[in-house]
Amino acid sequence: MRNQKIARHRLARTKGVKSKRDPIAPDPVERFLSLQDDEKAAVTKEFDREFIADTFAPLRPAQQKEWRRLKTAMGRSKKGNGVKVISLRVEKDLLKRADEFAKKEGLSRAQLVARGLERELAGAVRL
Repeated sequence: MRNQKIARHRLARTKGVKSKRDPIAPDPVERFLSLQDDEKAAVTKEFDREFIADTFAPLRPAQQKEWRRLKTAMGRSKKGNGVKVISLRVEKDLLKRADEFAKKEGLSRAQLVARGLERELAGAVRL
């Protein structure tokens, strides 16, 4: 119980504090990670019970709005009309070279393929 009080006090002590020396207060994750292991256990002890979610209250309107905003922000970003997942066969050595090149350039395999397709299509002669 004492550890739980100490841990909560340490979290509350830095919660939303902004000073002239430190204009940006640490976020909740940083505050939690800065706790000792026993303090982390004390803070999260209430969630060790089974069916803890049954005790949660419904979201308030502001929380619902924030949840909708975050939920729509999740997932992959869309370019154009979205993406289509495809399956294609590529020679193993070519794929290995492509993956090495993509890694060196900081690209994903999909980005490298998309760039190649764009270049080929840009240079294609229209009939």
